[in-house]
Amino acid sequence: MQLITVDTTKGRIKCPVYTIEDAPAALDRFKTWKCCSKGKVKYLNVASAFDIETTNINDPVRPFAFMYQWQFCIKRTVFFGRTWAEFAELVRVLIETLQLTESRRLVVYVHNLPFEFQFMRRFFSWTDVFLKGNRQPLKAICNGCIEFRDSYALSNMRLDKFCKNTPDIIFTKNDGEEFNYKKIRTPETKLNRKEESYCYCDVAGLCECIEYLMRDDNLAMIPLTSTGYVRRDYRNEYRKNAKLRQRWLDYRLTPETYSICRAAFRGGDTHANYNYVGGLLHDLQSYDISSSYPAAMLLDRYPVTGFTRIAPETWLKHNRMPDFAALIHVRFENIRYIGDAGMPYIPISKCNHVSAWRVNDNGRVLECCENPDTGEAGYIDIWLTDIDLYIIEQEYTWTARAVREVFVAKYGELPEEHKRQLMHYFRLKTQLKGVAGSEYEYGKAKNRLNAGYGMMVTDIAKRDWEYYAGEYQPKPHDIEEALNKFYKSRSNFLRYDQGVWVTANARLRLRRMIWKVGADVVYVDTDSIKCRHDHKHDFEDFNRDIIERCEAAGYYADDPAGRRHYLGVYEYEGNYAEFKTLGAKRYILKEAGRNQYKTTIAGVAKQRGAEYFNKHGINAFRNGCVISNAGHVVAYYNDDQIHEITVNGCRIRTAANVALIDDKYTLGLSGEYIDLIQKIVDNMGYII
Repeated sequence: MQLITVDTTKGRIKCPVYTIEDAPAALDRFKTWKCCSKGKVKYLNVASAFDIETTNINDPVRPFAFMYQWQFCIKRTVFFGRTWAEFAELVRVLIETLQLTESRRLVVYVHNLPFEFQFMRRFFSWTDVFLKGNRQPLKAICNGCIEFRDSYALSNMRLDKFCKNTPDIIFTKNDGEEFNYKKIRTPETKLNRKEESYCYCDVAGLCECIEYLMRDDNLAMIPLTSTGYVRRDYRNEYRKNAKLRQRWLDYRLTPETYSICRAAFRGGDTHANYNYVGGLLHDLQSYDISSSYPAAMLLDRYPVTGFTRIAPETWLKHNRMPDFAALIHVRFENIRYIGDAGMPYIPISKCNHVSAWRVNDNGRVLECCENPDTGEAGYIDIWLTDIDLYIIEQEYTWTARAVREVFVAKYGELPEEHKRQLMHYFRLKTQLKGVAGSEYEYGKAKNRLNAGYGMMVTDIAKRDWEYYAGEYQPKPHDIEEALNKFYKSRSNFLRYDQGVWVTANARLRLRRMIWKVGADVVYVDTDSIKCRHDHKHDFEDFNRDIIERCEAAGYYADDPAGRRHYLGVYEYEGNYAEFKTLGAKRYILKEAGRNQYKTTIAGVAKQRGAEYFNKHGINAFRNGCVISNAGHVVAYYNDDQIHEITVNGCRIRTAANVALIDDKYTLGLSGEYIDLIQKIVDNMGYII
């Protein structure tokens, strides 16, 4: 055992670090630790964490990486080691000293388990590796009795934010800027004081975060993901009404209707007005919808019965059956966008077919018209909800439309039990906002309010993966089998088709405001609008109706100062002195009264983007701009068996690994998009 100096929230303190030789004595007190149970399995109810540090080698043939330092913590007892052999010995001592078995386990949290698992998977035997996707373990049992779990999935936050949002943390994650990840270190490299402090706090701080969660739950009850908390709360509320499960079973989706719902499902509406792309704009206003998806769940209509196929002629004859939610298979010929906001609605990616002679506005159908060479009509083929069809009818014209298939379900509201739980989160968030000492509880309530939507649209029949014989393998994909499994489980209770309508309703609410603001809309992103000129009264008019509905239904909450808050209203977010966009998820802005730029660029870390353009200026934000230090990395996976390498004279025993290599980012526009914008910019005098 040695003492090291650790940087904590209480200043620098001396902390003991244990080695393998110290393990039996250091772990002895945990062998009688209190257990908690889940089924036939008992868990030592103590927080533990594991983490590794790695070196990346940017080899020209194939980049690779290796581990040079590991740290393990159990209840403020921290171990350091440098090799996998040392960690394997610690695992052996843990099993022996704590008397671990298949039915008596130790839970060890890893912040981003998929990363560590790639390095360690060849050195141990694994059972019950639970995957959320290829190379994405959420849980993995080592040597039959040590259960590694992913704390990133549990928190849905980076470790520094997880620590920051947890009260009374002492060993918060140290500043990573002082830890040079590009430096080549080996197991023989001596770590300096700051590096040792960084390693110590990574596991000690994570243990503190888990201990805080254990105030409300034991390790048998803590879910695997952050959404698990929300799902549990809603499930408990649903179970108060026994009729809901029977209805859920009665109106289950079939393989056909589920596939159609998947085809019709869309997320948020994010787009840039092509009239302003590439131009430097001044004095923009920004408005955000408060809790857009929760508001849609409270205020809007949803399919409440099962879907039934009907003849398209019947649907059309009865004025498209306004009391019924509809899934519609439509073909449009020679369709053309005519809206004045420069934001076409139809995504090319959601079309079953789009003719080659189309005009693509950053992934949206601007027009799909007649082939000038053959005279053949251009067409798109797409599945839509009735809400999407309504929006398209306001914004497009066409020469012919064919409704090919229609499925309908009666419209109604989400269960009162669902709304009651949602409003509980909203009121809790509102009552805690700005209250000193309640920052963690406020953040938790806010996250759970917003997470209520995500659990509704979890892909029921996604392709599953398994970890078998040391390799990742896709499982056979059978939609009917997946649906049967879903509806058989007592843990499931939500309707996927209703989740499809949550985003559709939210998109309509956003579009209604786009239609009000018109040509002054510059950029939208799911629940926000950035626009030119003063449209304060337009937003106030829109809000008035929402407030009246919320007041009538009791969908509001008062904060500690007595101010009343509503879901679904537009809130003024501020003024932008400068703004420039190059399309969806690519913009730069400077807030009024501020000297620093902020950026949103998919693939570039916000801080790195801001640093680059604060140095080079907003004029550098243009097509072809190369950001060398973008915080964007490329992952190179190597699935090697155990072998030895030599780096800087050090012999290292390593195996499978993943190298994270920094990559430059180029602000690029497709040729199609440039051609479209060029027709506009020629008349406006700016350069993309």
